[in-house]
Amino acid sequence: MNAKNATNQLAFRLQKSGDTTRAFFGGLRRQDWQHTVYREGSQWPVRAVLAHFVSAESAVHELLHHILSGEPGVPVDFDIDAFNESEVKRLGSRDPQELLLDFKAARAVTVALVEGMSATDLQRRGRHPWLGNAPLSKIIKLIYQHNQIHERDARRALRKPDCAGAHPMTDASKTDIRDHTETNHQRLLDVVARLNPSDFDLPVYGGHDENEWHVRNVIAHLEAAAAGMLQNARAIAAGEDPVPPDFDLHRWNQSKVRKAADVPVKALLDNIERSHQKWMQFLEEIPVAHLQRRGRHALGDVLTVEGFMRRYAEHEAQHASEIHSALQRN
Repeated sequence: MNAKNATNQLAFRLQKSGDTTRAFFGGLRRQDWQHTVYREGSQWPVRAVLAHFVSAESAVHELLHHILSGEPGVPVDFDIDAFNESEVKRLGSRDPQELLLDFKAARAVTVALVEGMSATDLQRRGRHPWLGNAPLSKIIKLIYQHNQIHERDARRALRKPDCAGAHPMTDASKTDIRDHTETNHQRLLDVVARLNPSDFDLPVYGGHDENEWHVRNVIAHLEAAAAGMLQNARAIAAGEDPVPPDFDLHRWNQSKVRKAADVPVKALLDNIERSHQKWMQFLEEIPVAHLQRRGRHALGDVLTVEGFMRRYAEHEAQHASEIHSALQRN
């Protein structure tokens, strides 16, 4: 992989992992935000985890700039635990929705910084509070790896997708899942209804290479993802584990988008709607107890069948939001 591809790949991973973070937190109920995630120390609730993401993302900007300018990085005596606690307290009055906007803005800055780096920049070394002396490439990877760890802890604490000992499911749980899925699907429909044919080629995100996705690419991705996630959810409900450990989601996504390059957008949207109806039929037919069966998602985390359904819904809403943003920019 050449240097520019390396920076583009890192930027793309940051973009996609940021989308996953926002989809997870954006799908929480009001009562979830005060649920305790860590019971040691100051006992962070879910809201504090998001506040930590915001402060950590902003702090890493300063660190990257320091290393890029030839400075050594954080001081040797830097106390990362004390810094994290003080930052979470500082952000204590921020509303969760404000924190989500803060995180979105901070991650956009991170992506832009990485996209502007050269081969030499990625090899520059500096002191990181957790990694010690490390190259920028490794420090950048830790940004999204760090968030994935905390998100999994939050999911476990909330007894959501990848937790052990999840709450017993009832018919009322199906109603809640159905409402959540329909609400998020409607967000996509609302955005799609505003699209004109000339909008399909508007850029949504990515650089000027194969990672750049336009509106039509995002729609193609949604079509493939809806069908693929449903197939995996059905397999897990049947007691199978359909995603191999070495599955490369990025490569799969890019391949599906390329293959759909000549498919009319209307056909893609029709397929998305058919997949949605199949999701609703699957929810209607699945035994309630099977909603807690667990299997690996393509991102690498382990989800219940309920978790697959919620992630499908949040995934649609997240990409709908990105298309909406692209329309506003243009």
